[in-house]
Amino acid sequence: MRYLQWFAVLTGFCLSAVQAADLSAAWVTVPATQDLSADAALVNSQHLPLLLVFAQEHCDYCDKLDREVLNPNYGTGAYDGKVIVRHFMIDNFGTVNDFDGKRIEASALSHRFKVYVTPTLLLLDNHGRELVPRIVGIGNMDFFAAYLDQSIAAAHVKLRGN
Repeated sequence: MRYLQWFAVLTGFCLSAVQAADLSAAWVTVPATQDLSADAALVNSQHLPLLLVFAQEHCDYCDKLDREVLNPNYGTGAYDGKVIVRHFMIDNFGTVNDFDGKRIEASALSHRFKVYVTPTLLLLDNHGRELVPRIVGIGNMDFFAAYLDQSIAAAHVKLRGN
């Protein structure tokens, strides 16, 4: 009987450790961009597309996308070697470095890309040109990750072809 109690305690500790390891990846978040020229340099040097995720505060769909798709994949390294991922908050009222290094109002970036709905996901080259059709909103969360993976793969192919 005593062995069963110890076994149960050890099993509980092991399960807790596994769950904590799985949750630690979810706590890693996609970085916000403040310098698109630095992001463009990464795109250029690594020959990877830039996934620029336009979001805003108090957007339940943005939070769901982060929680269920972006942060877990980013945290586990699933995007490594495939895409550079950055967040951009459209309700950011500051300034950012544009792709050419010039300082611009954050709102000008949203207007240039005609982003009015969040989340909107763009796959871009190092000059800020869209490589594949953008993803606007979340139609069906069950298939969203697969759809995003297909878009990333298509952008990667197009970037390599250019």
